[in-house]
Amino acid sequence: MITQSKLRDCLPTTSAQIVCLDQNWQRVLVSNNDLLNQVNSHNLAYVIYTSGSTGHPKGVEIEHHSVVNTLCDLEQRFKVSAKDRILAVSSLSFDLSIYDIFGILGSGGTVIMPQPEHYPNPEHWLELMSQEQVTIWNSAPALMELLIDYLVTSHQSLPSSLRLVLLSGDRISPNLVMQLQTLNSQLQIISLGGATEASIWSIYHPVDHPISFAKTIPYGRPLNNQSFYVLDAELQLMPVGVTGELYIGGVGVARGYLHRQKLTATKFIPNPFLKQTDLDQGFRGKRLYKTGDLGRYLADGNIEFLGRTDNQVKIRGVRIELGEIETTLLQYPGVKESVVAVSQTEAIAANHTPQTSLVAYCVLKSNISITSVQLRAFLRSKLPAHAIPAAFVFLDTFPLTPNGKIDRQALAASPVSQLETGKETGKETGKDFLPPQDRLEWQLSQIWSRVLNVQPIGRDDNFFELGGNSLQALRLFEQIQSTYGKNLPLATLFQAPTIAQLASLMLERGWSVSWSSLVSIQPHGDRSPLFCIHAIGGNVLSFRLLAEALGTERPIYGLQSRGLDGKQTPLTSVEEMAAHYLEEIKLIQPHGPYFLAGHSFGGFVAWEMAQQLTRPGETVAVLALLDTYGSNYQEQYIRCTLSQWLSIHLENINRLSLGEKLTYVRERLEYALKSKIPQSWQEKYSQIVDLTLSPEQKLISRIARLNLAAKNQYTPSVYPGKLTIFRAQTRRPYGFFDPDAGWSGMALGGITLEEIPGDHISILLKQENSEILAAKLKAILLNSADQAQYSDYSQIKPTYNLASM
Repeated sequence: MITQSKLRDCLPTTSAQIVCLDQNWQRVLVSNNDLLNQVNSHNLAYVIYTSGSTGHPKGVEIEHHSVVNTLCDLEQRFKVSAKDRILAVSSLSFDLSIYDIFGILGSGGTVIMPQPEHYPNPEHWLELMSQEQVTIWNSAPALMELLIDYLVTSHQSLPSSLRLVLLSGDRISPNLVMQLQTLNSQLQIISLGGATEASIWSIYHPVDHPISFAKTIPYGRPLNNQSFYVLDAELQLMPVGVTGELYIGGVGVARGYLHRQKLTATKFIPNPFLKQTDLDQGFRGKRLYKTGDLGRYLADGNIEFLGRTDNQVKIRGVRIELGEIETTLLQYPGVKESVVAVSQTEAIAANHTPQTSLVAYCVLKSNISITSVQLRAFLRSKLPAHAIPAAFVFLDTFPLTPNGKIDRQALAASPVSQLETGKETGKETGKDFLPPQDRLEWQLSQIWSRVLNVQPIGRDDNFFELGGNSLQALRLFEQIQSTYGKNLPLATLFQAPTIAQLASLMLERGWSVSWSSLVSIQPHGDRSPLFCIHAIGGNVLSFRLLAEALGTERPIYGLQSRGLDGKQTPLTSVEEMAAHYLEEIKLIQPHGPYFLAGHSFGGFVAWEMAQQLTRPGETVAVLALLDTYGSNYQEQYIRCTLSQWLSIHLENINRLSLGEKLTYVRERLEYALKSKIPQSWQEKYSQIVDLTLSPEQKLISRIARLNLAAKNQYTPSVYPGKLTIFRAQTRRPYGFFDPDAGWSGMALGGITLEEIPGDHISILLKQENSEILAAKLKAILLNSADQAQYSDYSQIKPTYNLASM
């Protein structure tokens, strides 16, 4: 034990040999042999624990050369010298403190340490900054926001000595940057990014110009001797502008996780882009760190950060990027900070399925009053419907972690059932929530709450914006039927998607059971309308996302099966359906050119409708079949070999997530087993299943069987016009190798085939797939002969009244 003689009496009792440097110096230096120096840059510099976004702490091992590279880069890049002084506001357990201490001291500068009892206390920070003439600030954005808020409320300004602000560890709000620039236009503001696993920082972007509210701050470019890759799931480089996962390479990559070999092997992978010569020469960037961040390269060479892979969620099968919603919220004037989280209610509906919802948490600027109605309307103009939060919560401040980051887990802990929009704010944001006004509206709101697992529901809340889908619509109308004896068609939701509108419809005079197959899905636009024909189930709710993505350039109408009201006799042949639907279409559009689109079974009906239109000389500008295979596919299926059959299924499976892979395999097995069952047994099985169904479900099942029988009896004849086919990428072996999807030789005007991500169902029911389909369909609609000289179609109303259904 090495000590000094004056301290010897303070030591506890020990059996160790004690050497006092002030008395035994000669005895310490008795050896004449040179000591061996085995220190090198690959020795361990430190281990620092991080939980990242997982919540499970893990020790990151950083070597000397890795962190020295980062510290030297910042010293040279920002000309840090002995004149600089930094306020060390970051916790010592946060890797920003590595720079606060070793980076500044290594450059000869001074570290100013706030008193622990004053953390976090912006008043104490400002006092120290002024007193000690601090030149550099380094923190997560939330801590700087605390300081700015204090400056604004106390009418003070930043010390003139401050020249450099380093912000990292969380999303930087453009509002924060603009406030800093307003306080000091000469301030150098730097956005830094990376990971604890890559030696503090690996990428930077100087924010040296005014920030537009329409854009996010770029992630930036790599620091010296570091590199970034944007890769897909197969570790292939993504093109500029295409989203992928970010991987960090170069000398900053850590040794790994302490005593976590399996986790290290998962997150630190061999660099697939190194040449053999690099490996032979002992190149230091042999490994990449898998960040779990999403990003893409911009055309100017900067990388754009798009959030976390684990911050990307699925709600009702639709993938949602929470960071995109947060960024859009920050574009609204008056919103200072925003966090969007996923919250689950406890099961309310009979199926005991928890309801997943989006909740937006907002901190507003001082003396600003904003309602959730305003934010919801703003988001609708920027984002698809599935990305609109179900609830908005306004807070004075966000909870922070010990490292100064926003504590998202604490925010997400509140169940949706306790989040009554705007009622926790104290900022008069509750005005937009309008409760039910009478007994009927109150009863309807209770039914909606049971079906949607969302509460409370106001009279102006929209069924679809609350996350309602076609299955829930079916349950909703089943309960309305059992409660009121009113048999409403599902398509009523297009006309009356709110409690108030639905109640008004139900009370409207002249209620009757009259029925129309024609449904107005989207009534606006001055171009010729698009008519969409139902799939085998008969209803048209599946076209909602497509209509939304197509916009308001032209009206969108759906055609649903007759008999869905349970009163009229269903049609039993494709020819009858086509003739009946054309009668209803001509009430809206007496003459062509016509635009027709049919999904699955509806493709055959659309084909026959086009035939019946062209025979008397009418023009069909577009005939689009959405994943409808023609009768020629059977020949292709017979020619499919076993190896081709296997390769098709493997290709399909590779496109899917793990859960989707399991579903795919299960459905294929069920289909294979069912095909082996004799037809008579299948009919008996269907009859048994029908016994378990509600009356409405039985009706839809009956319509589906009648439509299937009609399709099997229909033989398409050659069509004189042009055909457009939108085919799902994930499909069964039949017709897989057929370039014309079973329609070869059937369209004299030629066939255009477009592939859409997804399978037979998800091309319409998944938001991202329907948007791609809409973009391609819109281009074809615009490029086709649209010469109709009609007035604004949004002013032409059907002769029937949806309220009378």
